Amino acid sequence: MVCCQPQSMEMIEVIFNRGGRIKMKQLMSIAWILLALFAAPNGYAGEDEAIKSLLPVYVEVQEALAKDDFGLVKIKIGELKAKAVGKEHHGLKSPMLDEVKASVGSMEKASDLASARKEFKKLSSPFVRWMEKHHESGFEVFYCPMAGSKWIQKSGGKATNPYFGHEMLHCGEKAS
Repeated sequence: MVCCQPQSMEMIEVIFNRGGRIKMKQLMSIAWILLALFAAPNGYAGEDEAIKSLLPVYVEVQEALAKDDFGLVKIKIGELKAKAVGKEHHGLKSPMLDEVKASVGSMEKASDLASARKEFKKLSSPFVRWMEKHHESGFEVFYCPMAGSKWIQKSGGKATNPYFGHEMLHCGEKAS
């Protein structure tokens, strides 16, 4: 992270120790340093908005898995992929978004519910990390001890477990 680099602080000190007067060029330098330090605390501007925009479609995948509806899972994964790689996020440098894209690609190749559920664990990881940081209203993080994994679903109800579907539909507890 930029703020931890000693050269950034040295640059600020040098600018202020030159006779006490700040010129426009120096002021612009300070502005750029401050922008680098504070504009994108996670280092990836736009990443939070991207993950937030994908969350509702991710939850639709979760719901399809909980219903044991493999056909719907495939449709929703296609929608998630289209949204993740679409022009809205084109050119965005985001490790979380890259992780989502890779997981969606793996889920697309799933040949049955069991393999889709295995890949869903990977897909859930960046969304859960994001959710634990932002606590988006209308959604909750759940944990299944049997699967050893978390997922996100709409808030206000019992767990609807995507990892076991009807076999253990309500196995899980709120994690947040």
